[in-house]
Amino acid sequence: MSNFNEKANIYHFIQIHFLGETSLDFQDFPALEELATWFSKSGKIWTCRNKKISLEEFTIKFLEITHIEEDQVIITDGGIGRNINGAISPLV
Repeated sequence: MSNFNEKANIYHFIQIHFLGETSLDFQDFPALEELATWFSKSGKIWTCRNKKISLEEFTIKFLEITHIEEDQVIITDGGIGRNINGAISPLV
């Protein structure tokens, strides 16, 4: 399933939960900027809006870019929102 529905202009939000002592400095991975639009990129939970790829593809690319193991992070679909006149708002 795609995280983007072009017809409805709907995006899926993704949350990255770092487990245990795992933490990253976003600035160390410039390729992440191209992967998504980021809203939160520090601390134990990062949040972004996906750019037209599935959650599975996002997960694979995120792990490839950051070189962390799959068991060090949980990547989930954090909900959906709609692009309304250039602003992202939750679907209700």
